[in-house]
Amino acid sequence: MPFLEKPAESRVFAFALLQPCRGHSRFVRTAVSPRLVTSPTAPFHHSTGTYWRTPAPSRSLGTLVSMASGAESFRHDRSRVGQPKGTDYGEFDRSEQALRVQQTTTGSAPLGFTDTQKERLLKMPLPSQRGLSLVLPADAAPVTDERLTVLRLTGGGARPHLVLGIETSCDDTAVAVVNSKGCILSEAVVKQDSIHARYGGVVPGLARQAHEQVIDELIERVLCEAFTCSQNEVWARSANGLDAVAVTMGPGLEICLRVGFRAAQRLLGRLKEASSAPGPVFISTHHLESHCLVPRLFGGYRPSFPFLVLLVSGGHCMLLLARDLGNFEVLGGTLDDSVGEAFDKIARLLGLDVGGGGGPALERLAREGNPNAFDFPIPLRKRPDCNFSFAGLKTAVRVAIERELERYGSRDETATLLQVNRQAAADIAASFQRVALEHLFEKTRRALLWCRTHEPDVQSLLVSGGVAANSVLRARFQQLASEIGWRLHDEEVERTAAWSTDPGAPACDLKQAIIFPPLRYCTDNGVMVAWAGVERLLRLGDAAGEPDIDQIEVVARWPIGRRLAMDKLEQRLCA
Repeated sequence: MPFLEKPAESRVFAFALLQPCRGHSRFVRTAVSPRLVTSPTAPFHHSTGTYWRTPAPSRSLGTLVSMASGAESFRHDRSRVGQPKGTDYGEFDRSEQALRVQQTTTGSAPLGFTDTQKERLLKMPLPSQRGLSLVLPADAAPVTDERLTVLRLTGGGARPHLVLGIETSCDDTAVAVVNSKGCILSEAVVKQDSIHARYGGVVPGLARQAHEQVIDELIERVLCEAFTCSQNEVWARSANGLDAVAVTMGPGLEICLRVGFRAAQRLLGRLKEASSAPGPVFISTHHLESHCLVPRLFGGYRPSFPFLVLLVSGGHCMLLLARDLGNFEVLGGTLDDSVGEAFDKIARLLGLDVGGGGGPALERLAREGNPNAFDFPIPLRKRPDCNFSFAGLKTAVRVAIERELERYGSRDETATLLQVNRQAAADIAASFQRVALEHLFEKTRRALLWCRTHEPDVQSLLVSGGVAANSVLRARFQQLASEIGWRLHDEEVERTAAWSTDPGAPACDLKQAIIFPPLRYCTDNGVMVAWAGVERLLRLGDAAGEPDIDQIEVVARWPIGRRLAMDKLEQRLCA
């Protein structure tokens, strides 16, 4: 593997071997000692420019690789600089995505769009025309909670199903192998933070290049770890051992999604050549559905359908009602910006280093400030719906930052508030964080109370996405759980024994619980994609696979489900 095995003077990554779960697969070794390979920071020369070697952080489970950035590579695509990572496709009232959704359901474009917009967007093929669909076949028998537990324990057959998951929807290259018992056999994530840091947002062209540079070798490394074999044996072992390859096909950045899809096609072709066995099937997965399903992987807690999902990240801010696999209803979404994008924007305005993400940087600064120092307005407080909005809050914070700069007499136009007065910057960060999270809290509380009246079978709330890692948000939802008589289940705090010691143990169905998944699985990862493939494989068997992968294509705009009619929903919320 040429890239992952370059000499030390040109290596720019750290690799930690997975310590797999013991005794749950004949392919898993019983004990592996972590190994870390790093190099001191120093420049080295490459054909595309001068690169900087940076030691990458390591994880106790799996692989985390930080990509270096080249001087020349930044001259490529800048068309989406500063824009959020993704888009909540299908949830806006007045946007191009709304046009796509209405055209999907009614076949006609709504009013308020120019002829150019209508012509361009209505020509785009629908997900169903690209061969993709979230909806399960009509003859797919429902799987009860008891039956799913049996399937998880037995793997649905003589041995556990093994699924390889590939995630390349944005700027993280992630690969993992998971079995149907809920055991993570191997996983790896390649981060691109250093590549996009200077632009303040993800540049699609650079993200695609970074994906292409490592995807094939990352897949090979993960398969070698999962099957505990050498590079010479891995393809024959994988052809006979893997049951499916699950790939994120949308929504996301189209050119990035296509990298993962093409890598999966090459992998399937190579596995077919390595063995006469039928080989694994190809399963298309939806990025947002994977986020919703990943908590069902862990033995310690498994929310039963239906359940409520608050998905909050740099590209998404949605309240979803998950009724079943492929059956989601959108209770509310952002009318403008996502909460993660708002955190990133305010962090940049304050002058924080957002290389590792604006959210974590702002949260750290907010610990030094007074959350009540600035009285920012809570958005949409008087609207009886479950929608979000952060554009007005961002404007209010920007105005406050400018006033503070004038107050302290800063004449340097390039100076940031963090440089001029750190305490004032900390107060603004803490006040913004309080209001933004309170906005999430109020809308989620409204959705929960609505579910208690109109959807009494909803007994759990899942909070997922990168913003779910915020400690203040978790503490605020602890108060919500106490208020409504539920309990908060935080895997980072409880470290449930059923998962940490025995992944094959029967799942514990938590009733009336607000559930936060482990921090490492809040953000994009290959495990969630692999588990989404496992769920469909357990439900549909080989029918879960695409019959002809040459007839399908990735979908950048793929609504996760239908949106409830807002006038009807508002009436029911007010009732």
